[in-house]
Amino acid sequence: MNLEKSEIIEKIYKMLSSYPWIAFGFQKEDVLSISFHGRPRQNFYTYMILGEVYPSKIKEFFLSNNISNKHILICEYLPKSSQAFLQQHRINYIDSYGNIFINTEIFFFHKESILKPRKSESPLKSLFSPKTSQILITMLSNHKKHYQVQELSHEANVSIGLVSKAKSLLLKHKLAKESDIGEFFLTSSQELLLIWKKHYKAPKITRKSYYCSYFGTELEIKLAEFFKTINFNPYVKTALGSTSAAYRIAPYLRSKTIEMYANTVGIKKAIDFFELQEVSSGGNFVIMQTDENNVFFKPYQTDNGIICTNLIQIILDLSTLNDRAIEASEYLEGKLYAS
Repeated sequence: MNLEKSEIIEKIYKMLSSYPWIAFGFQKEDVLSISFHGRPRQNFYTYMILGEVYPSKIKEFFLSNNISNKHILICEYLPKSSQAFLQQHRINYIDSYGNIFINTEIFFFHKESILKPRKSESPLKSLFSPKTSQILITMLSNHKKHYQVQELSHEANVSIGLVSKAKSLLLKHKLAKESDIGEFFLTSSQELLLIWKKHYKAPKITRKSYYCSYFGTELEIKLAEFFKTINFNPYVKTALGSTSAAYRIAPYLRSKTIEMYANTVGIKKAIDFFELQEVSSGGNFVIMQTDENNVFFKPYQTDNGIICTNLIQIILDLSTLNDRAIEASEYLEGKLYAS
């Protein structure tokens, strides 16, 4: 997904031409004229953003431009989360996949297309493997820091060779720079995380549902006690994840169901401690068994001692969910970059 401006315009021309009741044309390079069902034409000043347009990218763009409903955003593809943001702020848009939203005093037209871009193989794909991702988690968690290869190898708990390969990829794709003394550092943490979201594959898990008799404040106390009891046992790996973790950090989500990542030893500890009963439906405590250590790498601890997966893992998990979850994800990104 990387069309040039002229290719995007050509695709939009073909798409709009398929509607016989729409009359349109570019009056100037940046002015699009549209009429519906023979009504008076209305001119829109166009803005174009290349590539896939996520809400964070839109917010950044529109904060620096004076946008009204006399403007229309043109781009290659808008994910549903971005469409929802634009509709909420009454910002008109057309993308080359057939998503349209035009809301003026004269006419209203909204079309949501079922078409989506194909997922293509990324040359950066190897960066997002479970082991290599520990390098990215380390760097994103301290995104202003400059690293020597050996230092990062130690901090990310991976081999020097793996760090060297990651460094080469980051430098090649201009996501990092190298200083005169051989240290390297991220130049665009947000861009790296955006690419990771796009190619994110959830951890391989075995998911089981349980019933837990603890609720509310009592449950929060039990969770804090649980993580305190296992804190110094290196064989027990557990952490709240996804919406359960976000609920305890971000103000946008409420989650009545506990979602906990755990290894085999961690599952047994959790079942015993919370007196869990496995159920086929109606469970309120979900355990996601995984052997991928990056899930438990650099965990986030809340003020009352509850252990969650690292902020990056939470952000990635939320990015696959609904718009409310994406709002929480953006809040956590702000928390990450403010550190």
